[in-house]
Amino acid sequence: MIDNGVVLSANSAPTNGELLEMLEQNPEIRGSLKHVASMRDMMGGGIAAALHQTFSRKDVVKANEFFARLVDGVQLTEQSPIRHLRERLIRTRASHRLRLAEAERVAISVKAWNAYRESRPMHLLVWRNRGAGREPLPAVM
Repeated sequence: MIDNGVVLSANSAPTNGELLEMLEQNPEIRGSLKHVASMRDMMGGGIAAALHQTFSRKDVVKANEFFARLVDGVQLTEQSPIRHLRERLIRTRASHRLRLAEAERVAISVKAWNAYRESRPMHLLVWRNRGAGREPLPAVM
């Protein structure tokens, strides 16, 4: 989904063979899985590892900082993209009614990463995936 910029439907998950092939082609995923192990409850371990690995291809130091701050919330300003993502994930996890689809978790994470990487302040973290203002899955910068 991240590499292709395509939102998969609920019934189009990759097969075990496809996943093993991806792991063979991208062995650094194992390191990302270890790096984001504490994210399992907040975001989902697989999504967090895929995002970490994808962000690391762009800037490994910033990717590590991004996920460290996402976990601990230390020194995040009011307009920090990481803060907005962290609060959204925590709110969703704590709610029995709110749910974030996998595609939405990926999209808002990529939006927060892009803003963080560009040192751009953020006031609102939204991904519109329905209606006239529908947005495509954002590309990782």
